[in-house]
Amino acid sequence: MKTRLVLLLSVCSIVSASDESCQCFSDLPVKFKKFSKHYEGTVLLNGCINDRSLDNVDATKIQIGCNDFAELEANFISDMEELLELVVGPCNLTKVQTSAFNRLPSLKTVVLSDNQLAAWPGGVFENVPNLQQIFLDSNKLRVVDEDAFTNLPHLKTVKLNNNKVQNLSRNWFSNSTSLTTLLLSHNRIEELPVGMFLELSKLNWLDFSWNRISVLHPTTFEGVASTVLHLNLEGNRIKQLSRSMVPSTFTSELSLNFNLLNYLPNSFFMQLRVRRLYLQGNPFTCPCEDQINKQMSALGIWRRRSFSASAKCNTKVLPTCAAVSTNRCIEAVDSVATQRFNDYIRRLGFRDTMDWAVTCQLTS
Repeated sequence: MKTRLVLLLSVCSIVSASDESCQCFSDLPVKFKKFSKHYEGTVLLNGCINDRSLDNVDATKIQIGCNDFAELEANFISDMEELLELVVGPCNLTKVQTSAFNRLPSLKTVVLSDNQLAAWPGGVFENVPNLQQIFLDSNKLRVVDEDAFTNLPHLKTVKLNNNKVQNLSRNWFSNSTSLTTLLLSHNRIEELPVGMFLELSKLNWLDFSWNRISVLHPTTFEGVASTVLHLNLEGNRIKQLSRSMVPSTFTSELSLNFNLLNYLPNSFFMQLRVRRLYLQGNPFTCPCEDQINKQMSALGIWRRRSFSASAKCNTKVLPTCAAVSTNRCIEAVDSVATQRFNDYIRRLGFRDTMDWAVTCQLTS
């Protein structure tokens, strides 16, 4: 029976590397799990991580935590048939070379969260055919290559929240059609590419909250509307929504909290089939707010209206709409109403809408 170990590697500094060799570790403390019993020991590693350097222990998990760790070189980890999970960080890791991960047929999860990565090249995972989860959250990623996540037929989860990503590619997930979860909150995204989701018929969780999205193309979510259970667009800069932005096949949960909406057109509700719709913190004019409430009530759509117990978040103080000089809902952007609404929020002591959302526990 094969021995399966969980290795925890710490304090590493890469010195040099070539295509087939590198010098990474020395006198490295290793903790491992074996037959449900816990052992502790020290293994001397002088080179990259592979079965040979680990004396063929058939490790299933490797975790590296470090202080001075700048780059994952080519063949940083390779030739480990039993490895299922790799965790690197939190570190000062700034760069990952293509082919850093080589010949890892069983690897399912890669976690590089809480590092200093600024760019992600294409081809990094081309020799990891069974990868299912990629965690790159809480880095400094600005650039993600067009081929970053292509040709990964088993990929299910990609987590990229808390970075600085501005541009997405419609080809990111070409031939990676098993994706179910995509998390890109707290970035700098301005636009969602048309056609990005066409091949992703299994998507059920999409989070683009707290970005800079101002416009949504009517066919943005074409191809995934019947499978998505949760679509989070809160904290963006959306001012207008078209009737076809949310297809009638989308039936679950939609969050539009803390955008810049002054109204929702009556036509928007004509094919709306969602069960829950979150609209907190939008500067709706009061006549349009009334119209929205009537539409949602008629359709049986649940609307969240809960706040924290903080006095600062008392619902008698917080605004629900911006007063205007007419009793009729005018379906047009009203920058004056938006400014009036935001000024009132600041007078209540909130820095901005994000401060309001976090303080009053209104995030979806």
